[in-house]
Amino acid sequence: MPSLSFAERREAAVQAPVGSELHRPDTRVTRRDGWLQITTPSAPRGMLNEVVFSRLTRDESDRVIEETIAEYRAAGQPTKWLVGPWTEPADFGDRLARRGFSRSDVRGMGCATDRVLAPPPGVVVEEIAEAT
Repeated sequence: MPSLSFAERREAAVQAPVGSELHRPDTRVTRRDGWLQITTPSAPRGMLNEVVFSRLTRDESDRVIEETIAEYRAAGQPTKWLVGPWTEPADFGDRLARRGFSRSDVRGMGCATDRVLAPPPGVVVEEIAEAT
């Protein structure tokens, strides 16, 4: 099997939170060009409530940030926003910081699917396929 390119590995890591196996009956996934958002009013604070992917114009960014914060506030949830090289405009993290958002660094990890793993007791490792 050919190895994945850096861009393909990054895309897999960005899409990881979108897997439906964790979703609840009230989970709503909003997808449109340049946007991926998960909203789950019944989830514990922050879990399953995040903007995973956003590409916005400079002109619409501030309005969309305010609308999104208001949406999560109305659901009683904090607003979590993933920001990375895929996010536009480039100063998006600064725009969130001006509104009191704090930074938390995250890394995606993966390995070849034919690698034999010996996880500790109680940990289940499953191969991720396109269907899952």
